Amino acid sequence: MEIMYDSKRIAVCLSGHPRTFNETAVEFEKLFGSRVDFYFSTWSHPEAFGLEKIFSENGLRLVGYEYVAEPDYSRSERLILEKFCDTYPDFFIFNQWFGVKRAIQLMANYEEVIGRKYDIVFRARFDLSFDTSIESIFKKSDQESINYLEAVSKGSDQFMFSTRDNMMIFTKFEEWLQNYPNKYGAKYGFYASPLVKAFALDSGFSINKIDEKMTVVRDKPGSARLRREQRSKDYIAAKFPDLSGRVWTGDRAVKGLASPAPWDQGYYANPEALFLLNGLRSK
Repeated sequence: MEIMYDSKRIAVCLSGHPRTFNETAVEFEKLFGSRVDFYFSTWSHPEAFGLEKIFSENGLRLVGYEYVAEPDYSRSERLILEKFCDTYPDFFIFNQWFGVKRAIQLMANYEEVIGRKYDIVFRARFDLSFDTSIESIFKKSDQESINYLEAVSKGSDQFMFSTRDNMMIFTKFEEWLQNYPNKYGAKYGFYASPLVKAFALDSGFSINKIDEKMTVVRDKPGSARLRREQRSKDYIAAKFPDLSGRVWTGDRAVKGLASPAPWDQGYYANPEALFLLNGLRSK
């Protein structure tokens, strides 16, 4: 059943680096208008300060926010790099989803203060542009599923939403990630967007892909993948010099991973009930 937009109390929880938010804030206003409440958690870097003004200038109702120091996940990162050493693991996922958890918790804290809960909660990055409407998105949604839009660049974990209680599961994502190697081993790899899907499915939810256009607005031209690779290698060299040259190196076309994986339809006995498209179950 689709989520009905009218009269719903909606919270949008933003996190990550706000590098291009001065460009994309207007996109969020076009999509959501002034009826929703915004929250954000981002890093206490000098270039991030002053985001409140951008919200105000674009007519976005900012209710809660924080600038926090980046957490130290070096122990978890080393574990993942060593466990998945030959498969280019997305070890930055701990840092990224720390911000998601914090933004959702800001929202939950405010709910306690006012004594009311939101109906619908969105998780989003700052750097998104939309070629759709909120009405079209809700029309293709499913209230029992974790709904997501896939970016033109194929990322599927950048814009997600569901009912408030469903979205609260993402405050538990970090614990699940820590246990992932124990539960699944290293045979499937460790990749950000697929891991988010696997977590939702393992938590008992179906996932619903909404076929509407969304784009990531980059702050620099060129290949985001190549920049990300170099950033990862530089981070490893600085943080884990003993692993430099041993991980995130070699053939980028990873071979030998097991399939289907816990984020694939073929992994499940009832994929038609778990993988939806535009709110419809496959037949």
